[in-house]
Amino acid sequence: MRTACTSILAASCAALCMASVASNAVAAELRTLATTPINGLEGLDVAQDGSLYITDAIAHVIHKVDTTGRVSDFSNVGAAVQVILLTSSGAIVTAQERDPDFSAMTRPLPPRSDAAPGAPSAAPAARGFTAEAMGKLGPELILLDKSGKVVRTIRGPDGAFFNGIARIGKNFLIADSASGTIWLYAGNADQVVAWFKNDALLGPNGRFPGANGIKVLKDTVYVSNTAAGMLFKLKTAKGKPVGELEEFAHVASPDDFDVTKDGYVYLPSEGKVLRISPSGEPTVLAANCKGCDSALLTDHERSLLLLTHGFGPDAGPGHVYSMPLPRP
Repeated sequence: MRTACTSILAASCAALCMASVASNAVAAELRTLATTPINGLEGLDVAQDGSLYITDAIAHVIHKVDTTGRVSDFSNVGAAVQVILLTSSGAIVTAQERDPDFSAMTRPLPPRSDAAPGAPSAAPAARGFTAEAMGKLGPELILLDKSGKVVRTIRGPDGAFFNGIARIGKNFLIADSASGTIWLYAGNADQVVAWFKNDALLGPNGRFPGANGIKVLKDTVYVSNTAAGMLFKLKTAKGKPVGELEEFAHVASPDDFDVTKDGYVYLPSEGKVLRISPSGEPTVLAANCKGCDSALLTDHERSLLLLTHGFGPDAGPGHVYSMPLPRP
């Protein structure tokens, strides 16, 4: 989930990132595939027939967009849905039981705890939700059948905020934006269990969101920390984490993203669309993706799908974009 809360660290990383890629920006065209009534779009997946399934956290629905661009409601789950993965039996969705108080977004956060009393940096530098508040919304993992009917709901731990989800073998990993944890859900289990926890996945100084998007490529887990402005890598062996969490790239406010088979990361960032090389070097592919917060590779990695997300129930319509990808 994306919020108006952007940390000082993320802002400084943004400046470094944009300065390093200004000279190698590539022009790319965004094509509008669909428009939704409410701009609360969070996650998407593509069915074999080319239909898109898109979560709308504000409207509490999952939209279906057919190949002609027609938008319909696939499922009204009655929860703030975040990310969806299609499965052989239907879909699995991360969600929160309750909406955040959007009026709280205008309230300043507490002063930075690492700043000297009275120093300019001690003043609140960002506005938005706190991780503590967002961890009290009731995390849920929702299983749907092929018709969109809810067949099972698994309640998550108190203090968690379920966000990105990715397959790892026959199981699923869930990025928690509030507690710095990656959770594991195994098939038809009755609960999720902690798979990996690290303070680097928390938002700095209690800010939200921390860990956000998550993807698995072979033996590597990629995870973004939005408030910290960072992409991380974590090695795995036999489905378990091994070694240390590795800083992969500094990116301003990274949300959901996707990774090619060759290890290139594609994601929106502060209105731009970035490609991050396997060594962590960024390239700007487009600079006109206002409000974009999620990305998904499609068409055999030749195109990128992008979603927009506004803030609050009055953010206007949402947009689904497609962008052709140049070769790295």
